[in-house]
Amino acid sequence: MTNREFSKTDKRFVEACESAEVKPTVRQASKWRRHKGKAWKWAKE
Repeated sequence: MTNREFSKTDKRFVEACESAEVKPTVRQASKWRRHKGKAWKWAKE
């Protein structure tokens, strides 16, 4: 699965992005999968 597909289909990722007030972009999906970025930090808390 590509990051583009992941950013559109993974519900947990999309919810974390909304809560962290960032757009669920391909770049954010890449960071999420490497356990980096604002969305990942928000989900960990």
